[in-house]
Amino acid sequence: MLIALPFMLIAQPFIWIGNRVRKRQFNEYLKQLEGKNFFCYNNKSKSLEFIRQNVLPNLPDSIEVIFLNGQTPESAYERKFISHALYGLENYHGFPHLLKIRDAATFDESLNNELFNIIEQNKPVDELFKRITNFFELQNDKRNAA
Repeated sequence: MLIALPFMLIAQPFIWIGNRVRKRQFNEYLKQLEGKNFFCYNNKSKSLEFIRQNVLPNLPDSIEVIFLNGQTPESAYERKFISHALYGLENYHGFPHLLKIRDAATFDESLNNELFNIIEQNKPVDELFKRITNFFELQNDKRNAA
């Protein structure tokens, strides 16, 4: 421990600076994503087919999809920043998850409980879409025709 202490003291400022640079880059990226809405889901086998058949085709056009394939997010956006946003989810209770960017900040909400209530108890999917619409503050509940 005594041998490692000087190295840790020398490395600490570099770690601190690196963290500040990454945080600044992330905040700049969030400014580019201002107003974006994301529906995030993962490859959990119990919900994957249901989401792909019943949820994704009916999402409003203003909601973009992030698929978390294992620990790798798949989307049209830079992987490192999307990973950082998903890692920082404040209201994480499992996937699927909603994420919105407002005023260079992320806001999130888990849909895990609602989705599994729909799947296991045959509840109507409309309640899920109402929650999505309310979270993103969408003006109407217009869905894609698919």
